[in-house]
Amino acid sequence: MPDAIMKYHSILCSVSWRGLGVPLGTPADVVAVLREAARKTAADPVFGEAMTKSNLIVSYQDGDQFKPFMNTQSDYFKKLLPTLVIQK
Repeated sequence: MPDAIMKYHSILCSVSWRGLGVPLGTPADVVAVLREAARKTAADPVFGEAMTKSNLIVSYQDGDQFKPFMNTQSDYFKKLLPTLVIQK
């Protein structure tokens, strides 16, 4: 693919991530239950099939992995957005 299309394709793929969060001070046992439920859901074949049918990719990341990923995404979009020519 030409670089211009790859860049555009990358933008489309980059914005489909989701994350779960809880308020600061949430008890650790509650966080553990929610974390395990999210992990199990992401690993469930039925859930995976539904996401595939929706053209979404499942990639479970726990907090220790998700935070640096989000920081990388934030840095990427801070650099990308000013370069885009968006017309109304």
